[in-house]
Formats: sequence, C-alpha cells, structure tokens
Amino acid sequence: MNVKYYRNSQEIKLKNNISMYNLYGNEYKMGYDYGYFNKENINIQNLYEKLCDSIKKKKFNEIDFNYIQRKTNNWINKLDKNEHIDFIKGMSKSLNINFKKILFVIIYFEIFGYYCSIINTNDNGKNLNLRILDSNKIICKITKQFKLPLNIINFNDKYISIKYYLMANHHTLISNKINYAVKSHYRNNLINILDNEYPILFQIFKLYKNSNSIDQFEKKIIDSSLNEKMHILSYDKNKMNLINLHNQKISEKKNSGKLYISDYSKIIDYYYKLPKNKLNTLDNFFELNEILPTRCRLFSVINDINNSDIYVNNFIEKNEFVKINLKNSSNDNLEWNQEDVNKLLEIAEEETRKENTKCKYYLYSILFFMLISYYILV
Repeated sequence: MNVKYYRNSQEIKLKNNISMYNLYGNEYKMGYDYGYFNKENINIQNLYEKLCDSIKKKKFNEIDFNYIQRKTNNWINKLDKNEHIDFIKGMSKSLNINFKKILFVIIYFEIFGYYCSIINTNDNGKNLNLRILDSNKIICKITKQFKLPLNIINFNDKYISIKYYLMANHHTLISNKINYAVKSHYRNNLINILDNEYPILFQIFKLYKNSNSIDQFEKKIIDSSLNEKMHILSYDKNKMNLINLHNQKISEKKNSGKLYISDYSKIIDYYYKLPKNKLNTLDNFFELNEILPTRCRLFSVINDINNSDIYVNNFIEKNEFVKINLKNSSNDNLEWNQEDVNKLLEIAEEETRKENTKCKYYLYSILFFMLISYYILV
C-alpha cells in the first residue's frame, strides 16, 4: 500500500495495479490533482499513436479513420465550450498536455466498442450488482502494453467512477442516490455513434450529474435524443430499471428479484435455474464472475449496496477481488487515522506557504521593475 497526498486530495495505490483517488474541489481542481498523481504513469502521446494505428490497421480503413478524426474534431471543438470537461482541462494543465489530445484518447477507446454483463438482484434483504467489463483483443493488448491502472475515483464524496486511466470513462458510476452501468454493443453502428451531438458517454454522465433521483435520471435519458445500441442499468436500494437507449424506452422495471443484460444471458439464465442458486448472495456473484467467459475481460465490480462495500477485480492484471468500504473510501487497512490527517494538514500548509511566497516574489518583482523604469525615465 502506498498513500500520497496533494493539497486536500489523496491517492491510494492498492494491489493488482488498482489505485483509488479521493478528489475534492471544483471540476478543474480535481482534474489537476488527478493529473498530478499520474504525471509519471503513462506516455499519452505514445498511447494516442498506438490507438490511431490500431484503428486504421485493425478496425477501419484509412477513409473511415479520416471521417472519425473529422467528427471527433467537431466534438472536441464543441466540448471546449462545455464546463463538463473542466476536469480534463485541469488534467491537461497538470500534465502539460493539450486537453484535445487527452479527449482524442478517451473518445478513440470508445470506437472499439465493449461487450459486458450487468446483473442486479434485490431480494432476501440483499441488494447487489455485478458489473463485468469486457472488450476485444486490441483493447486488452493496449491495456496490458501500457499497464493502464484501474482507477476508483471518489469525486467530492458525491459519486464514484470505476474506470481505467483514460479508458471506459463514465461506464460505471456509484453513489448513495443513483447507480448505473452501461452495456455497449461490440459491433456498434459507427454512423449512429458519430451522429450524436457529443460523445454519448459524456452526455449520459452530464444527465447523471444533473439528476437528484433515479426516476429523474431515467426521464432525462428517455427524453434525450441519444442514438446508439446501448443499455443502461440504473438502480438504487429500492428499484432497478433497464433502459434501452436505441428504442428510448425502459425495457424492464423491477422493485425486487433479478434484472440483467449480458452477451452471455443464456449462461446466466441456466445458472439461476439451478436450485442452489435461488438465493441472492455474494457467493452467487463471485461464482458467476468465474463462470462467465473471460477471453477479453478487463475488470469486474460487485457493489454490495446495503453494506457500502465494493469488490474490485482488475482481471487483466490478476483475477482477484479487492474489497473497499465506501463509507471511509478505504479497505480494511486504509482507515484514516490522526497521523494521516496531520500529514494532510502539513502538506496543505506547505502548499499555502509556497503560494504565498510566490505571490510575494511576484509583487516584489513588479515593484523592482517599476522603480527601475522610474529612474530610467527620470
């Protein structure tokens, strides 16, 4: 375990290339702090070039790629005026990289598509969600090659995003009010995807942040004009809904029982027909995680809502779950103690002292040059 502090933010490096971040402040400041912690992690330019090369050679032809670039440029120019990418602009400032390059990487990862499993159950006093994120061989290879860390990001204690660094943004969100997981289709219609006003995951996330309840979030999604073959499973402690984005309607709505969407639904159907699996337990979810095919798996997350626990498995690094309690944003060995608090206060005071010193030097410099200019003119 390795803990770092910067201003009032915190990075906790767990095992299996999993990192947790507790970020506080406005979007720009949180992005800046996140970039600060990741300065030495990934060469974004190399990652960008690898993605472009993979898209041209293994996914589409040169003509398609040029069309994707033009459309992505249009998106980015629009997003430049949108406060919802202030986080990325903060990152770019901290990393000293043009924010457009970061956005290109994030959007290009979405072009490849994902196929996943999302399973929600709410019965026998248990409320559990299993989210498995699968992709394809190209994405798995890039993730391994660049050793992209799996990030658990706590934003102002309001919501938590689980994603890889610069990849799978806004696919998996957890909070006390609204939770959601997105299931994309591996063979998406490229024209439909690029026909949206903005990248679709950015729009879903914007609707999520502007919603105060699961019903409000679902209404905003249904009323939107988003166009893609995608499902969103949203849930809280009392209900779970499956939204079909392509048809702009709620496919299923339940207050109890089981609700799931998966490319391996037949396996899940058979599993739950077995008598021993009628109960709703964590063991069922751990077992399902092992049973479902793993040939292109990236990560799995089990959300135990009632106990505020999540179990995170960075499969591409190691098939092992790490337990994290969301009440203190830590696992069993990461509780905040007075020593941690004192250390954080010391760092905050030191940063404030440095900023004050910079301001003093700046003012002294201005006064000095004003005096020199005065004597020269006189």
